[in-house]
Amino acid sequence: MVLQRLFDIILTLAKSSLALRGHREDLSQEGYHGNFLSFVELVARYDHILRQVLDMPKGVKEVFLGFYAATKHGAADLVNQITTLFIDKNIDLKKCVGQGYDGASVMSGV
Repeated sequence: MVLQRLFDIILTLAKSSLALRGHREDLSQEGYHGNFLSFVELVARYDHILRQVLDMPKGVKEVFLGFYAATKHGAADLVNQITTLFIDKNIDLKKCVGQGYDGASVMSGV
């Protein structure tokens, strides 16, 4: 139920072409936390399930996503690697949205 709420927040931000990250990645710090964490805090005000998760003791983390080495760095190679990974993990590509902010010169012309 928590993951559904978090995915809904991510999809809402992605559909609006909004960045997720902010300058602070820790909710215990003061300041702007970015759109994603700000939305999580907002939803948690009204949702007791998400509030319980935010109030849990810190220090325990589970791995949801692994990191994969890119052996080739061309645009077509990256697309092939990501597509293969998603197929292997049974992730529907039609439900995926990507964001990029650095200009990614490797993608120019492709």
